[in-house]
Amino acid sequence: DIPLIEACVLFITFIFVTSTLLTDLMYSFLNPKIRFSKGEQ
Repeated sequence: DIPLIEACVLFITFIFVTSTLLTDLMYSFLNPKIRFSKGEQ
């Protein structure tokens, strides 16, 4: 049972990270005013 639980958690985490990344990319594509900076103001 443990490998199945680990696989499910890994899969859900992968989906979450991928959807978050795609959402960020879509925001920057749809609204060019948004600039992702590395701590610069």
